[in-house]
Amino acid sequence: MNNSFNNVLVSLFLLLFLSCSPESDIDDTGWKINYAMVYDIYVGKGGSTRNEYFVDDKRYEFSGRYTSSRVILGEKFIIKYNPDNPKKIKAYIWLPIFLSSYEETKETIGEVTRIFWVYRKSYAFHFRFELDGVKYERTQHLPSNYKEVLPELAKGQSYKVIYDASFPQRAILILDDNFDENDEIYAPFNWTFLKNEVLK
Repeated sequence: MNNSFNNVLVSLFLLLFLSCSPESDIDDTGWKINYAMVYDIYVGKGGSTRNEYFVDDKRYEFSGRYTSSRVILGEKFIIKYNPDNPKKIKAYIWLPIFLSSYEETKETIGEVTRIFWVYRKSYAFHFRFELDGVKYERTQHLPSNYKEVLPELAKGQSYKVIYDASFPQRAILILDDNFDENDEIYAPFNWTFLKNEVLK
């Protein structure tokens, strides 16, 4: 991971939302920002994933208890890790990203088809888009306070979608499109929103 990417990640503030990690309630002062990738999905009760990340070129992995239909193989998402013990992490699989400098992506328009409550005060929405006559559908999570930060979000609205040029099923609906040309990560929200809402 290059220094420029590290600087962008360090500046991010993750959303005020329930982490998927078992470490979600511990003090994460001084923890660093990185990303993990889903490298395997296996069927079980609710579905699970195997994920990997690297710190100083050393590989780490962890399993996640996630609904497999909402996770795509190769998906990347934000994590936080303890620099003194990189095995201790907080995983934000609900915050998918693309590495804009390293991944070939394309853009289209998608439509929100449903907003719903998931569990433990978390929300998600379905969206769909079409490419060359092929329809794609995905689920994306929302911060628990989405009604405050995204008051105009509603079924039937259209937004920009960024997708993997070689695997369109891996896609992100961009809820706030104020990106700077130097940003090296595509995420559902712009950096101003992230900085104001997350790591304090």
